[in-house]
Amino acid sequence: MNKISDRLLVVMDDNSLNPRRLAILMGVSPVQVGRWIKGERDPSVESLQKLCATLDKLNLHWLITGEGDMYLQSESKISIEYRRLKKENFDRKRSLSELADHLETLETEDKVVVERLLRVLKKV
Repeated sequence: MNKISDRLLVVMDDNSLNPRRLAILMGVSPVQVGRWIKGERDPSVESLQKLCATLDKLNLHWLITGEGDMYLQSESKISIEYRRLKKENFDRKRSLSELADHLETLETEDKVVVERLLRVLKKV
């Protein structure tokens, strides 16, 4: 497969897409897609990037050059877990920041109650 047009046809077949549906996914006209799959014109890099963003794991490098695998390899379990923990930690920090901001708005006697509660929780 030396041409982008050939690779687009493979992508379409693999994802059960017709030219009209591919055009919708890429945000272009069906006529434009027709020109691409006939090999009359090549799509812009921006259009190909949009297609890769829409079709999970489609490899932009393969689509442009024909080199490598059609789809990117799935992430390792370690990588997925790392991203999850990183997001969880970020969410926790954001929640603590929001809590600290909220505590500033409390009346003095309410702050005392919260401080006591936090001391009790630290012991647990």
